[in-house]
Amino acid sequence: MGEYGDMQVIVHRMPAGSSFDVLASLPRQQLVRDWWGNEVNPPFEFAMAENGERLFILASRRKTPRAQPGSRPGELFPKPLCDYDVAEFFLGQKAGGRYFEFHIAPSGAWWYSFFKAVRQTDAEDNPVPQGVETQTRPLKDGWLAMAGIPLPGLDGLSLDACRLAVTAILEFPDSIYLTTADTSTGEPDFHRPDDWTPPAIPRTKR
Repeated sequence: MGEYGDMQVIVHRMPAGSSFDVLASLPRQQLVRDWWGNEVNPPFEFAMAENGERLFILASRRKTPRAQPGSRPGELFPKPLCDYDVAEFFLGQKAGGRYFEFHIAPSGAWWYSFFKAVRQTDAEDNPVPQGVETQTRPLKDGWLAMAGIPLPGLDGLSLDACRLAVTAILEFPDSIYLTTADTSTGEPDFHRPDDWTPPAIPRTKR
C-alpha cells in the first residue's frame, strides 16, 4: 500500500431517529495530505454514520471555500459540483462494478450518480435518491456541510457489503485532490473502485 493512502472509512452507528446534531458531534477523520503526499493545512475533515434509516455524511474544513456558483442549500445541482470546492463520497459493491457517487458542496447543494462500471453512467438505472436532506453550519473562516440520504435511495447498495472512498477537491482554482483510497499514483482519478476499502462499522447498541 502507498504511504499516504489505505485509510478505512468509519461508519458510525447512531440511535434510531437521530439526525444532524448527533452527526455533528461524532469524531471526525482527517485527510492531511493530497494526492501526491503534500501536507494539507488545515486538513479536510469528514464523518459518516447511519441510523437504520439514513446514511449521513459530514464534510468540513476551517478555510473559506469557493462554492459552485448558483448552488443552493438542499438543492440537487444539475451537474457534478467538482468544478469548485466539493466533498465526494463513493459507495460501491463489494463484488461487481456498480457504485454510487455523491457530492456535497460547502453551500449544501448536492449531486449524485450511479455507475454500472468505471465512469460508465447507468442511464437506465440512475434513480434520483428521494428525501435527501442537507444542512450547513457556520464556522469561523471555514465551512461544514452535512447530508442525510435515505437508505432506499442507495438503490440496493448495502453498507454491510460495500467498499467506500471519501474524496475532496479544494482550493479552487488551484485545486488540490484528496482521497482515503490508496491511489496516489498517476493523475488524480477518484474512480478506482478496486482501491476503495470496506467500511469500519462499530458494533454498538442502539
